[in-house]
Amino acid sequence: MGKRRIKRKQSKPNVLTAAEQGAAPDRLQRTILSGERHSPARFRRRVSLAFCRRAQHHRKLYVFKPNIIISSKQVLEKTMISRRVFIKSTLLLCLPITCVHAEERRGGRAADKTIFAASKSVQCFTRSDIPQSLSENYDDIVRRIHIEVWKSENAFRRGDTVESIAKRLNLIAEAAARFSGTDTQVAKELFQAEILVAWIRTNVDYWVEMNSFPGRERVAWNSPEKVLSHSPRPRCNCDGYCRLTMAIGTSMGLKITGVGGALRALNGKIEAGPGTDYLQGVPWNHGWNLFEINGKYLPADTSNAWKFRDLEFRQGWRGKTDSANALPMDEKEWDIFLGSHRMLQSGGKPVEEDPLTTMPLASWLETSPAYLEAIITELRLRDTQRNKELEAK
Repeated sequence: MGKRRIKRKQSKPNVLTAAEQGAAPDRLQRTILSGERHSPARFRRRVSLAFCRRAQHHRKLYVFKPNIIISSKQVLEKTMISRRVFIKSTLLLCLPITCVHAEERRGGRAADKTIFAASKSVQCFTRSDIPQSLSENYDDIVRRIHIEVWKSENAFRRGDTVESIAKRLNLIAEAAARFSGTDTQVAKELFQAEILVAWIRTNVDYWVEMNSFPGRERVAWNSPEKVLSHSPRPRCNCDGYCRLTMAIGTSMGLKITGVGGALRALNGKIEAGPGTDYLQGVPWNHGWNLFEINGKYLPADTSNAWKFRDLEFRQGWRGKTDSANALPMDEKEWDIFLGSHRMLQSGGKPVEEDPLTTMPLASWLETSPAYLEAIITELRLRDTQRNKELEAK
């Protein structure tokens, strides 16, 4: 009697079906987080297929959480890490699987990208809005404005008030207008905004300890009168910067508003400390200002400019810096600002849409700002070279 042959069930090859090929890129995340019950073998196959599908779809190097760098070629040949180890490490951490292009993580070809600036609103003030008679010499005038603001006679004095500071800054603005030979209203407002931002960033210190104060006490210490009462220099947190800038700007005759929203780091993280309020599900962790010049908006984040407070830095580098955080005008400056700031409230009232961008909030949260690091470096080198050229003239 011959031996009975047992027909073994052939395993299905790891080839995607037509339905699987048309699946969305987030198939891997849905597979892992779904509550479907199936055998471990089937589960591994589904995850590995979705994993390979994502790698094949993009054909680029990816960074997967938890910090595993894998290329599509390495995934398919299994030379770097097994799918089983990858699945196990992912499940243990219970993290949704996200990916970021490695070239963005390293800076890559960031000079060619302006993802956030591409969606900026028509209400944004840009360099093309500067009067033609002023545009050619604008950078040189801004450099001279900063040198004037940095002089000791224009620094903060004990006993200064909002009105006395505004009067002193308007005198500098009038001198800048005479030097430029332009007396248009747009030029006047631009000079006033540049001077005000330079003065605030130069003379006011950030008070880190205030962030741990109780809410009412923090609000009280951030009033313009309290901020200016400190000696030898005013100090506050971002809310105080915003309120002081708005008070002095209004006294100077500028149209300026205090706004707030989310500030995120280049790694995409939005800090949220104890007591942080949330708007539209996003931490409201920062405050800045919005100038209205010739019917268009120009933002200024005066508290994000720590280098301005370093005397050695100011003596060694004559000119504007951190231009992406305050009064951005160029395309790449706007790209940095819009990638790191998202307005959630204006004048103390929540806003559904950020008037500076057409990008939906969900898309803003999903888009990685990591590539902006290379642009920031590029702009600082540009400003350094530009300032040297202006000094040589």
